[in-house]
Amino acid sequence: MPGPTRPAPVPVRVLVLRSSTARPQPDWAGDAVDVTTVVLDGEAPSRLNPGARLRRGLRRATLTVGLPLTRRVNPGAVWRYLHLDGPLAPTLNADVVLSAEPRLDRHVVLAARISGAEGVLHDTAREAAERLVAFRALLQRVTAHVMRTAARQPPDAALVGRLREAAAALLDTCPAPLVPVDHVAAQARSWVGRLPHQVTAQLVTDAFAGLPWPEPWTGASGLGARLEWGRLSTDPDPDAELDRVRLAAAHAAEGSRAAAESDRFDLSVGRWSDAWELLYHRELHTDVGSSPLVDAPGDWLAPLLTGPVPEALVRHRPEGPRNTGPRTARQPPSVVVATGLSGNFHEEVAEALSSVADVRTLDVVRTFPRLRRHGRPSVTALRELAATRGLLEDPRQAARVERLRRAVTRRDVVFSDWADASTVWLSYVCPAGVRLVVRVHSVDALDAWFPLVDWVNVDEVVVSPALHSLVVELLEACGITSLPVTVLPPLVGVRELGPEKDDGARCTLGMVGWARRVKDVAWALDLLDQDPRWRLVLIGHQLTEPRGSARSRRYHSQVLERLRRPDVASRVEVAGWSDDVAVPLRRVGVILSTSRRESLHHGLVEGVASGAVPVVRNWPIYAARGGARTVYPDDWVVETVQEAATRIHATTADDATWERARLEARQQALSLFDPDRAAELYRTTVLGVRRPTRETPGNDPGPTPAGGGLSR
Repeated sequence: MPGPTRPAPVPVRVLVLRSSTARPQPDWAGDAVDVTTVVLDGEAPSRLNPGARLRRGLRRATLTVGLPLTRRVNPGAVWRYLHLDGPLAPTLNADVVLSAEPRLDRHVVLAARISGAEGVLHDTAREAAERLVAFRALLQRVTAHVMRTAARQPPDAALVGRLREAAAALLDTCPAPLVPVDHVAAQARSWVGRLPHQVTAQLVTDAFAGLPWPEPWTGASGLGARLEWGRLSTDPDPDAELDRVRLAAAHAAEGSRAAAESDRFDLSVGRWSDAWELLYHRELHTDVGSSPLVDAPGDWLAPLLTGPVPEALVRHRPEGPRNTGPRTARQPPSVVVATGLSGNFHEEVAEALSSVADVRTLDVVRTFPRLRRHGRPSVTALRELAATRGLLEDPRQAARVERLRRAVTRRDVVFSDWADASTVWLSYVCPAGVRLVVRVHSVDALDAWFPLVDWVNVDEVVVSPALHSLVVELLEACGITSLPVTVLPPLVGVRELGPEKDDGARCTLGMVGWARRVKDVAWALDLLDQDPRWRLVLIGHQLTEPRGSARSRRYHSQVLERLRRPDVASRVEVAGWSDDVAVPLRRVGVILSTSRRESLHHGLVEGVASGAVPVVRNWPIYAARGGARTVYPDDWVVETVQEAATRIHATTADDATWERARLEARQQALSLFDPDRAAELYRTTVLGVRRPTRETPGNDPGPTPAGGGLSR
């Protein structure tokens, strides 16, 4: 992959030549444009005879070898010439020289030829200025709508169309360095989080995609990365040009460095955010069959992990001794269990700890509603992190941080479930002496918040065996090599589910949780096609209409179309959500895990505990790292639909065979995921009572859960 081009200068230096009697000039200044005006009065330009003066200035100069006289000359000669007309000396440092009056066009041409700056004559400058004013006005109208809308609705399509037309007209006239790409990039990134993700991506694409934005300014501003971000969300079949994505992110990251070097930290944060959001786009990692982040974490994240923004936020420092246990000897220890933004699985942990500790649950979303906006990355969330570190002023964020700090101060242990934005906040404010333990779920390892956690302030990480090697490599990419990464079994109430089955269950397949694209119910429908005797029960929240990215909507549309086909509808029961999953599971004789990725898949374990035969697709995203085989016995796991059909036929050939296979699998599940043993492992690991043996996790079908209790 080619490396990033040299970033555009920050700021672009513009020199406007005018006389004291000229009309007021348009404001060319912007986020990354500095404008200097030079007033030329006195001797009339027509009598300056710049050609003769140039010849005199160059009379004793040595020309640069191989370059035309009108393009570049010896710097000393340039300096001597410009000193003949002192006011023009600043053109040596300009990127653009612009004429405010027709009679000054000669000076602009001359200065541009000598200095290498781009020269803009009066008529062109006037037309570009008019179009710039019109474009900025329309862009401001769109942004104002986005910022004030309570219904989170996009601007009117006609307004967006006019904005696009104005952008095209501007690009047709405006000199490349003066195209306000930084202003466009700033407005586009400000829309993120104000509207639903897909609506924002469509707005960015409709307004700006496919137009001839100039390089290197577009790349350095982050606009190139933002356009790629929009393409991945709005194209139903985005190509897999990973080098294109990498390059756009690298340019934005280089632009971030350049902005920081010019003491423009807020601009640096914005450009870095464009790279960050692009490299962690969900269409690249979370709902697909393979991920460059999983395949090579360090390479993929390289543009993000160095530079002024991550260094300021994470404050890389040497790893010190870990806090291996409660800071006091009091009994019981005081523990805070933080729910994370998803808040689904913390209750079992709190219950396991409550027998030996004083446990308080911190519902981070209810306590800090602001975090609801941070399910996806955005520059707003990034600026709040910068404010948390004291790098930017934000009184509201300072108040939130103080409330969070009080919630965890004078506690012995904080257990933070999900490595999301709430864990980032906690890692920044958790006081020294308070043991901080973070549980990383499947989506967390692929989430944009992971590299922004202050891992030096974390004492232990808890994962499933499917995630162990990836999390270790992600931490190493972040410069963390001594943090314990401990594999623990899930806390699932396997004993609460009995093995009783309804008539007909032997030929009934089932899924618990199926509506999201990552669950890949289409794989289950392909499996259903393998035998007309089989039925399928879908348990959990329903899929009623396509949603998400363009690719997700297309996938959902295809699934809904298949489910409506008479030959499928007659064999599929959509059971919906149930507060007591044991009830619909009585009808299921074969439980499926068809997901593209999982860290465990609780629904599968519940199905096996209910007496169903397990068939587990080897989760494709993690398959190269062992995938489902690191969690479950080998004979449960299949690679293809055909292998799954073969396993089902073999284990359900008759009632006796099925009875034997399902009860054997249930016994394995009760042993692998014994709730008492899992609870004890959580107590000892979270509280730091003992240190697990340092071994490499592996698949152990015996009484010890797969990789259970083993550490990095």
